[in-house]
Amino acid sequence: IFGGYLSRGAKNLMGRNLSGGQLNDWLFQFALSRKPTDAEQKVMAQISGDGSNLLMIEDLLWLVFMQPEFQMIR
Repeated sequence: IFGGYLSRGAKNLMGRNLSGGQLNDWLFQFALSRKPTDAEQKVMAQISGDGSNLLMIEDLLWLVFMQPEFQMIR
């Protein structure tokens, strides 16, 4: 089920026509309310490439969703 959400989310993000760097900034701002650090930006640039590969964008979403600050702890 979660994989389906990642796939749909990646398709929606591809429709925004953002370059790799713009996508990374937008995703971090939207999901974590902050810009990525330099180290995060380097890793994300390797994963997202130019922002035109669906599977790479899914991996990028997975990376952001696994950040401890994104997860809610009850």
